[in-house]
Amino acid sequence: MTAVQSTRRSLPTFSNWLNMNSETTHIPTCQININGLSKHVETSLNHFCDKRDIKILALQEIKQKEALPIDIISGMSTFSAGLSSLGVSLSVCNNLKPQHIPHLGDPDVNIVYASVMFESKPVLLASAYCNPDTSSTLGLTKLLSNIKEAWNYCEKAKIAGMLIFGDFNARSTMWADSLDNPRGKVLK
Repeated sequence: MTAVQSTRRSLPTFSNWLNMNSETTHIPTCQININGLSKHVETSLNHFCDKRDIKILALQEIKQKEALPIDIISGMSTFSAGLSSLGVSLSVCNNLKPQHIPHLGDPDVNIVYASVMFESKPVLLASAYCNPDTSSTLGLTKLLSNIKEAWNYCEKAKIAGMLIFGDFNARSTMWADSLDNPRGKVLK
């Protein structure tokens, strides 16, 4: 699949942060800016996820006008948001017991949340997108404000942690880019 470039990532650092046994906890994840979801891309994503045993798939720029079917990726529950703009989705393997948390979303922000269970501990996942056409840092500021509210929710609900997948359209030498842009400086 040429449109999809990804690396297989596990969460050993995340597992250690949650005091989990990192030798038994291996969760392949993938984050992709898909730039439009079509039937062909959907078929390719299913093959990609199946072949690599992906358990969490976060997509940005899905460009759908209505909610995605909950079973778009075989064996996963899919949640979507930001459909009036470019949109995001989060697909999670059903054995992680995903639960959509719609009240954390914001209609002005492309972000979707779901809670999952990692070794009997609840964890909040998010898929986020910050449109590059929005004022240099305004869109990112709104997104970060929403994420802070979600973090407060985690503390109140005794959720063990939060993992955010996203395309923030932020450049920074901190993550091996050749330059910094205003959004990259905000995220540093």
